[in-house]
Amino acid sequence: MKKRLGLILVILGLALGSAACQLPALTTASPPPTTAEGLARLQPGDGSDLLDQLLASGTLRAGIHVWPTAEYAPPAFRDTAVGGALNGFEVETIRLVAAGLGLELELIEADPQVLTQGTWGNQWDVGLGLLAPLDQPAPGAAPGLSYTIPYVYLPTGIALAAADNRIEGLDQLVGQRLGVLEQSLYQRQLTASEPLTIQQQQFSLAFPAGIRPVPLSSLQRAIQSLSRAVPDERQFDALLGPTPIFEQAIGQGERIKLAPEAKFIGFHPAAIAVVPREGLAVERLISELNRVLVALQQQGILAELHLKWYGQDYSRPR
Repeated sequence: MKKRLGLILVILGLALGSAACQLPALTTASPPPTTAEGLARLQPGDGSDLLDQLLASGTLRAGIHVWPTAEYAPPAFRDTAVGGALNGFEVETIRLVAAGLGLELELIEADPQVLTQGTWGNQWDVGLGLLAPLDQPAPGAAPGLSYTIPYVYLPTGIALAAADNRIEGLDQLVGQRLGVLEQSLYQRQLTASEPLTIQQQQFSLAFPAGIRPVPLSSLQRAIQSLSRAVPDERQFDALLGPTPIFEQAIGQGERIKLAPEAKFIGFHPAAIAVVPREGLAVERLISELNRVLVALQQQGILAELHLKWYGQDYSRPR
């Protein structure tokens, strides 16, 4: 599977443009296409792979990290405009993927730590929540936890209070308290004892020693604290996280800014996670999930979702 994943990553590895553009307002006026075109209907296998069980049930159960509030276009949130139904970039992505497999979709709100570790039991079949397909498993990860190719490469940045002129880039973070979303790739990047890799390729940032990470339960509330609280009342001095969400917050009037030398200091790949269960393998399921994701990429459908939610196409790595 690693060879197949590496090949597809090479196919997708075109450079992203970094030109700024106006971020879109959240809207559901233009629904995405049903799914990619030309996908062959899946046939039952020999019953040894989890995919066979899903085809028999007709349903894909997706555990997903639902962010606490809807501000700044998080990947998955409850949309009060449509009665509290789940909405967001990751929600629309997995809907397209399930349709590409010919399956109905059931979304299940999942704890971020459980998602990251893969200790799902039989609660759901696949997991989403900005899960990075790292070669190094998270502490306590379930055996066999595997990932598809990434469906997004979110750029990473440093957010500051708008009036803060002390921090230009990473070097000025030494001794500073840097807020990071708990159970996230950002937290692992700051606390890892060895370089993190994807397909044996290092991608993580080279942070200087002496940064003081502060785990946060809500990035949205942290942004609001950075914007509105006086410095002495904050638990942190800066935030490390997805640049598009910081840009959304700035566009919605929060008094924050991106550090001049740390607007795009790396990227956060996210993939769909799968865990073997009940003696069933997952290789065929991952292969078919990848097939759908590649078709969505090649037909420009993933790019449409990226543009809708974040104003730029982040479906390929920089």
